[in-house]
Amino acid sequence: MLEQFWPLFSTNFYNKKSKSLMKVFKFLSLITLLLTVVFLTSCKDDSLELKPEVNSDWFYSVGQSFEFSSATNTYNLTEPSKGEGMTWDFYNAQGNPQDDLSIVSPSGLPGADFFPDANIAMKDEGSDQIKFYKKDSDTLMQLGVYLNSTFHYRYTDPLVLSISPFNFEESFDDKYISVLYTNSSLSSTNTIHVTTEYGGEGTVKTPYGTFNDCIMYEVVKTNSAGEITDREYNFYKGNFMNRIASYTLKLNSNGVTYTSKFYWGEEK
Repeated sequence: MLEQFWPLFSTNFYNKKSKSLMKVFKFLSLITLLLTVVFLTSCKDDSLELKPEVNSDWFYSVGQSFEFSSATNTYNLTEPSKGEGMTWDFYNAQGNPQDDLSIVSPSGLPGADFFPDANIAMKDEGSDQIKFYKKDSDTLMQLGVYLNSTFHYRYTDPLVLSISPFNFEESFDDKYISVLYTNSSLSSTNTIHVTTEYGGEGTVKTPYGTFNDCIMYEVVKTNSAGEITDREYNFYKGNFMNRIASYTLKLNSNGVTYTSKFYWGEEK
């Protein structure tokens, strides 16, 4: 009698067992997935972390201001290196406070008539010097410099300071033509080639403090003879007005040796 019910009993038994095993399998699969996510997160490659991307929000804006100092002991400072996760230590820099800088509208400023395309300007609060710029959604460029009522530079081919977007290890080449005017008469012309690289990100230490999440632009300027006249390392945090530090090697008149200059500052 028991034998005739055994097939039905056996089928029901194994169906229930199969369903139980399936639930266990699903549970274990979920646990495995969660553990995998936790493991990958804890073992992530730091090189895959996103670096700050430069966009038009970094460009100068009216109302920004900046204070900076110039070093008198550059011989104690080391030329910066490029790379990611860097620490650039200029804490031992010593020097003197310089004039404050402000970003203003060019309208009505001395020399503004020489730069009709300018839509923004940087004013040196302690002198007559004013730099004129044009910015749009993808480019920040310098149009020239008004020094005083006698001298000014016009860049007939503007100097591109940055493009947008611009990412770590990217670079661009540019050329600008600097024309010096004396009493509104052309005095001299100089053509300069420029290569700008987003060459670093990390932490900058200066006498003003420690600044994390900074980026570094390396700017190399070459004259028409092929000589490197300037090699600049500019460090920014959050925007171009907040230039935390600037280290420059400038070619001397002998055409052989270089003199280093260093500035540090902070947005006000």
